[in-house]
Amino acid sequence: AYLLKNDENKAMSPAKLQDELNNILKFNPDFAEAHYLSYLNSMRVQDIYISTHSLLHYFDRLILSGGEGKSNGDEGYGRSLRYAVLNLATLHCRFGH
Repeated sequence: AYLLKNDENKAMSPAKLQDELNNILKFNPDFAEAHYLSYLNSMRVQDIYISTHSLLHYFDRLILSGGEGKSNGDEGYGRSLRYAVLNLATLHCRFGH
């Protein structure tokens, strides 16, 4: 994820990285970070279907694992859901929808 964000040229090729992620997710489908990395990887190749799928699965796993914070007095899943909606809107904007 670090290389995709900071120096994409040093990262694995999109196809090889997706194969690795698919192997990881086959054995651990609840691994939220792998879904997020799949989202970043699919954005590299402009794949709207996998990008959306991975982003939604990332936030589903993040919320289910209790990984969202309750800072600023937020209770429940409100904060994570707002981030999910914002990220989904950004994804669609990037694809020109």
